[in-house]
Formats: sequence, C-alpha cells, structure tokens
Amino acid sequence: MNNTFIAALDCLTERGYPNALELANEIELNQNNLIYKKPPRNIDDLQSFLELRNDIFKVVSEYYKTYTVITGHSFSVKKGDKKYFKVFPLTIDAVAGKIRKREITLVRFIMIKLIMEIAPKVTLKDIGLMFGGRDHSTIIHARDTLMDLMDVDKKLSAEYAEILDKVKSIVK
Repeated sequence: MNNTFIAALDCLTERGYPNALELANEIELNQNNLIYKKPPRNIDDLQSFLELRNDIFKVVSEYYKTYTVITGHSFSVKKGDKKYFKVFPLTIDAVAGKIRKREITLVRFIMIKLIMEIAPKVTLKDIGLMFGGRDHSTIIHARDTLMDLMDVDKKLSAEYAEILDKVKSIVK
C-alpha cells in the first residue's frame, strides 16, 4: 500500500470507522484483481481496430455513397440549381476527418455505434482514435444522437438494423 492510502486509513480509524481496515484489505484485494484493467495498447491492437473500421465502412458505404456540398455563396440556393452543388464520393478520410456535414456525421455516428456493438471491448478512447482523434465524450454523444434519431426516424432504424446484420455476417 502506498503512503497516501495508509494515511487515509489512519485518518478513518481515528475518526471512529471500525471497518476501515477491512475496507482497506478489500480495496487492496480488488486492486490486484481489477476486472476492467485495460491491457497495454500495442500496434497490433490499433491495426486490428483500423481493419474493423474499414470493414464496417465498406458495408456502410454501400448505403451512403455520396455527399453534397453547397459551393456557392448565396443563401438562397434552390435545390434544382446544379451550379451551386457538388457531389463527392464518400471516403473513409471524409468520415474520420473533421467534416461536419449532416451526411458525413450520420455515417460517422452509424459506424461508431456499429463498432460499439460489434466489438464491445474496444474502448471509447480507441474508437475516438479511429475517427480522427476524437474525445471519448464525442463518441458517447455520437452514439446517443444516433439512438435519438433512430427513435424518431423508423427508416433510419430499419437501415441500421440491415447494416448491422450485414456487418455481423462479415466481421466475426
């Protein structure tokens, strides 16, 4: 046990907590047998995570092939006016990058949720690394936002279920 822990234990026993020593022994026992202790990250793990991300992207990109960008500076662009719209193919770099277009973020959110379901042992931090170094709270936000969208949009929910089935058949 370290000195800080011993000092805290002494303080508890002085203040009249009779079970402090038992608690300390239990904590020490649990410290040696941590259930959620994360193994050290190595390059093979990161490589397998990226392969998983790319496999999932192949399936998702069958459903969402392109995204559109408004290229004009006018805010009164009409949908039929093609000179202001440019269509780009969906790429893994766009999904993992900093683009915040709705079409891209939806695909990113779907991929994040798929990874969380397919590989539950992959940490939020590792998922964030797969998607351009995003923070773990961003990953949680993506999952929660997609779940909220699927509650409202039944077509999206059906698409997600279909994509999930395909991904499960490919990734084992």
